Amino acid sequence: MTTMATMLTSAPMARSSSSSSSLLHSSFLSFPSASLSFPSSFSGLSLGINLGSNRVVRERYRGLQVRAGKAALCMTKRSRSRKSLARTHGFRRRMRTTSGRALLKRRRAKGRKVLCTKSNPSSGKRA
Repeated sequence: MTTMATMLTSAPMARSSSSSSSLLHSSFLSFPSASLSFPSSFSGLSLGINLGSNRVVRERYRGLQVRAGKAALCMTKRSRSRKSLARTHGFRRRMRTTSGRALLKRRRAKGRKVLCTKSNPSSGKRA
């Protein structure tokens, strides 16, 4: 019975705290409605951490603007040599691991003419 009484007396305090919590906002963003609307607020970008480059994260008019370097995420065009792609995704690399051999087995069962496209010399840019 005493727990019911304490719950009833604490209910008005919960209402008052919820009305004041609508005024709270994230200290990392400059406008209050975007504290949970951006996925970057969870990824560390809102903390000013930029793992891809040496450039500084600058705060602009609204929110944060990340100055991306060459090795950062969201690059549209990457140029890698065929040799480095073959080291990562080539036939010899696939044969080293159990999961790689299983991948080759699935491609053989499907009837693929080329098992590993990255080790094929005709892949990539043509001269």
